[in-house]
Amino acid sequence: MTESPIRKIRSSFSLTQVKFAKQAGVSQGYVSALESGDTQIVETLYRFLDAVGIDMPSLEKRHEEFVELRRREIKERLGLEKYR
Repeated sequence: MTESPIRKIRSSFSLTQVKFAKQAGVSQGYVSALESGDTQIVETLYRFLDAVGIDMPSLEKRHEEFVELRRREIKERLGLEKYR
């Protein structure tokens, strides 16, 4: 079984389901259902993304690019560029 894209994003920010849910204004149970692939919830999420013209692979790619950019910025600020 592949890891949920939502779980990947949440984990990359070192957030628990509870903290992630609180920041998103939803319940921890809702986050759990999303991550476990609850068909109805995931289908709704895909419809929301489709409504704004984003597919899940594009969302994941954008997130990965954002995380990499932030890592580079932090290394530069700390003077760690040589450790790339």
